[in-house]
Amino acid sequence: MALDEHLITILKHPHSIEAVISIPHMWCNINQAIEIIDGSHLEIRISRALVMWVVLSLQQWVKKVVDSAQSGQVKDTWINKLIAKIENMLYSKGHTGTEITLKSSDFIPGAREHSTRIKKPGMSYNTKTIKEK
Repeated sequence: MALDEHLITILKHPHSIEAVISIPHMWCNINQAIEIIDGSHLEIRISRALVMWVVLSLQQWVKKVVDSAQSGQVKDTWINKLIAKIENMLYSKGHTGTEITLKSSDFIPGAREHSTRIKKPGMSYNTKTIKEK
């Protein structure tokens, strides 16, 4: 699947498992595109612009998915499970530095196995009372 096909899948179906599974493929394709850029100055600028556009699109996708999950517009998706696990850790009585491990397979069935460890920060977060100015 080409770079643009992955991006179309991600943007059209932001909450789908297919979108999440497409992201590692997107990054692989972006890295390959950067490696093979060996052309004129104009081609390099065009390729950089394309890569920047794709990265911006992915950032907007993440914001859209997280915002819709937090607002309650979508329920029972992988992002809701991820947000719930992180919120539980942040609001827990555990001490600063408490670690949790986030495994991709816990949230996305069929995803390539990947895990990330995060620590409870030294400050408290209360996202429910933060208001935008």
